[in-house]
Amino acid sequence: MSRWFVLLLVACGGSPPHPPAGPVVPALQPSVAGLQWYRALSTCAQGPYEVTLDASHARYGEDFELQLHTPRKLALDAVILVDGTEVDRTHGVFDARGSAGGKPDNAKCIADAHERLVLGRTGGTATPGTPATPGTLVPNDPARPSTTAQLQLETGLVTDSTSIIHVHLRDKPARTITIRFWSVEPNDLAGVLFGAAHVVWRPNVSDADYEAYLVREQQRAEAEARARVVVVRADAPPPPRVDPEAEAARRRALEEEARRRQIQAALEAERARLHEIYCNAHHDDTDCWGAGGYRMHAALDLKAAERTRYCAAHAEDARCWTDDEWHRHREAWGHRVDLALAPPKQPDGPPPARLAEMQPPKLSVHAEWRPGYWQWTESTWVWLAGQWRVPEADIVAEQTATAPAPPPPPQVETAPAAPVRTAVWVAGYWMWNGTSWVWLAGSYQLRPEPRVEWRAPVWRAKGSVQILIPGQWVRR
Repeated sequence: MSRWFVLLLVACGGSPPHPPAGPVVPALQPSVAGLQWYRALSTCAQGPYEVTLDASHARYGEDFELQLHTPRKLALDAVILVDGTEVDRTHGVFDARGSAGGKPDNAKCIADAHERLVLGRTGGTATPGTPATPGTLVPNDPARPSTTAQLQLETGLVTDSTSIIHVHLRDKPARTITIRFWSVEPNDLAGVLFGAAHVVWRPNVSDADYEAYLVREQQRAEAEARARVVVVRADAPPPPRVDPEAEAARRRALEEEARRRQIQAALEAERARLHEIYCNAHHDDTDCWGAGGYRMHAALDLKAAERTRYCAAHAEDARCWTDDEWHRHREAWGHRVDLALAPPKQPDGPPPARLAEMQPPKLSVHAEWRPGYWQWTESTWVWLAGQWRVPEADIVAEQTATAPAPPPPPQVETAPAAPVRTAVWVAGYWMWNGTSWVWLAGSYQLRPEPRVEWRAPVWRAKGSVQILIPGQWVRR
């Protein structure tokens, strides 16, 4: 998949810097009618997200695309719907260059082997709550796409992106195009932007001249067909039959490929023009010239030229491998691991609406909250509740939660039916919230790996206070 370089808030394609020499050959050219960028409101999230755009009923066709700007690998599912009917779907792991394969870089947002993988609670202060209200499509300015409430408009400079999914419309009456995307596991969306691109095709001459050109081309093709008269011998084998549908499909595929190349060239030219104008006026902009500004950029260019000369003479040196060469090596090395870790079945649609959660009291001084998310387990969605991540250093330094007195006796709990076959019941415990004891109800959990068992949390006396030793999964 090609890499696109685009600039935020491009209104339309720019004209060529110099007029072409000689007569103009009538042809369709792409023009960027709109490009808006959005960021997710949550850093760790699954979606689903939606962007809805209005079709402009362009006479010669129009394209709609989902663009992605990301500093890391993301797992994404995306579909395009035209007036509510799905016309295309994609699934994969993507990076800044497009389809990347492997696994997403989402360790920050998913549970690790030491966390409590809570599937649900029976009550108490940690009850997950009611499902969150899905984002509602709200009409914006007619010139702008409408989005779910989980996305907000981004106004900064976007320097690179890649295409995830697109649709081309011509001779198809359509009102709205909806781009819906999500992930099975939560992605780390820090610094990630999603773009909605709208490209319109227009002739490089007047509509009347272009229509006349099409008529002339059709007449010329018919005349050439009539002129091709072949004398066939009586004993000669019949000529091979040409399937009209297959030939039409082949021509459409060639036209689509040519259209994609033209769209890419138009967006790239517009990005280059605006980026050059911006950077020429901002020599101290590190996004344009890197750390140190323009002077350091010139010095790095000199170093790059020296490296190019070295690599031309030492192609076998791994330090000279291109990104594509490294990518091929990594794919080969990780192929068996990817096969072993691949889930047996992927869901057909996005996860349910996110559940509202109530955070229990913090477990240690430096504990970090990992939000809850939906997990695909045993061919069904189960909610994996949010948890406090307690650093081992806090436990060693005895910087976990404290209480002025021992907790009350444990409450008697009755475990409900298990949500999935592999769930394990873990009893609840008392937690001090700063003013009183609160009972954190028992829960069903997923065993993070085989041959581990749950070590329950305990309160241990130290002087006049009680110190919490958080529970965790440990090897038998």
